[in-house]
Amino acid sequence: MLTDPLSIGTVAKHVTVVGELSRLVAVYNLLEISETEQQLACQDEHSQSLQNVRRLLQHEKTADLDATRLVMLYALRYENHPNNDIQGLVQLLRKRGVPDKYCQAVNNMLQFGGSRARTSDLFGNSSAMAMTKKFIKGLK
Repeated sequence: MLTDPLSIGTVAKHVTVVGELSRLVAVYNLLEISETEQQLACQDEHSQSLQNVRRLLQHEKTADLDATRLVMLYALRYENHPNNDIQGLVQLLRKRGVPDKYCQAVNNMLQFGGSRARTSDLFGNSSAMAMTKKFIKGLK
């Protein structure tokens, strides 16, 4: 049992902070957004990822910055996928009123950090054979 006034104050602060964090997670739909970000980073299920990103872009609780970040992750993951819909997602950002600087940031990110600009396989999609060929080519 807590009887020390200092301990009671510390617990009260902790409860207040945790309560506010919980409220923010609910208000901005952060658990669902985080789950989709994790899916984009770790799984290679294009159609499911695209469906989840579209759904979150249309969700009223999704903040503009979170929506933009989801599109950026999708773009990095699937920029070379034959059925990617990067421009369609950027159009959804525009449709929801996301500032143009955020929409342009998706294209800028691909230009400066996309697969053509980086030397490593960001998501580990390369086969062992492809990595071995690249390694041998580097030795030559």
